[in-house]
Amino acid sequence: MGVGAGVRSDNRDNSNQRRLARRTEARLAWPHPPSSSGHLCKPSRPVKPPSRFSETRVYLDARASCLPGSPVPASVPVLVSVPVQAPEIIFRDSDLLVVHKPPGLPTTAPSAEDACLVRWIEERFPALHAHPTSRLDSPVSGLVTFALNKAANERLLEARRSGTYERLYLGITLHDLEAPEGTWSWPISIDPNNAKLRIAGAGKGERDARTRYEVSARTPYASLLHLMPETGRTHQLRVHAAQAGVPLFGDRAYGGERRLSLGDGSVVSARRVMLHCARVGFRWGSTSKRFEARPPQDMERVWTALGGIFG
Repeated sequence: MGVGAGVRSDNRDNSNQRRLARRTEARLAWPHPPSSSGHLCKPSRPVKPPSRFSETRVYLDARASCLPGSPVPASVPVLVSVPVQAPEIIFRDSDLLVVHKPPGLPTTAPSAEDACLVRWIEERFPALHAHPTSRLDSPVSGLVTFALNKAANERLLEARRSGTYERLYLGITLHDLEAPEGTWSWPISIDPNNAKLRIAGAGKGERDARTRYEVSARTPYASLLHLMPETGRTHQLRVHAAQAGVPLFGDRAYGGERRLSLGDGSVVSARRVMLHCARVGFRWGSTSKRFEARPPQDMERVWTALGGIFG
């Protein structure tokens, strides 16, 4: 996909721009939704761009620029990073908001100007005070639950404490587990070489962590895992899967492959971590609530290409 016809990266005098261009994997397409990666580009002829950007991070001449709602001239090289799909409201009442987060969009962001799910909600529902009670990594898709008041937040916290807050994740791995089900209980610690990552085992910031797993389906090339975290540590499922010898497809940070060549010569690629929060359930007073969301199309396509079928 490209930004109209004849769009290319042609500013060869700026090393920062060339470096950014090499790091990207996809081009923007207007008016169609862009990919989760951006492409540093400069129109080789006049192209009519959108008049305004929203929910994006924009880089002008390789410098970060916070320009929500600002016009961007067509002649200026830009790098734009936006989610593949828009978030989807699954449920909303006076207490709860449940949203299906697409891959490529973080749940929260350190800057108020950065695109994230919380900001997306604030812009659409300015009267709401939505507090995320769970967070998904940027490349991970799936359900995120927001409490809309203090009482709802306390209820969800109590559900976690009592063990009645359940989550089911789907994960694709190119490896196999001998045991069809089990529990991983390695503690999670900060990676001494990179504070943004985590390791399984003792170390700085060590915290207990437990994940139940089931092998839901197998193909000649891959396994579909059901992952059920009993705790909520940073990168817990990704770290536990890697430690168990079944890193998730696309998870380069934790040893996962990015592509696989099949027997017919075709290649299956994962451009993000193949992990999706498919179900959330919890006790709510005298009743129970349960929400589900199918994996996005990119994950369904990968699993299908690997010989699997989502029910």
